[in-house]
Amino acid sequence: MILCHCAVVSDADVDAAVAAGARSLRQVQRATDCGLVCGGCVFAVKAHLSSRLAATNGYDDEVVEDAAG
Repeated sequence: MILCHCAVVSDADVDAAVAAGARSLRQVQRATDCGLVCGGCVFAVKAHLSSRLAATNGYDDEVVEDAAG
């Protein structure tokens, strides 16, 4: 399923970023360029990322915000 239409980023692309070590929205954005054009996908990407992290690591918390950049 496409999560970001501007950068044509799918849920599988986000999953691949997580598998490569992404643990925050900013890290997924760096890996995929999602959410950098119009920003309309950010909530969907965060929801998918949270779900993926919970499934793979047992986290129940929301996505960690990467304030350091």
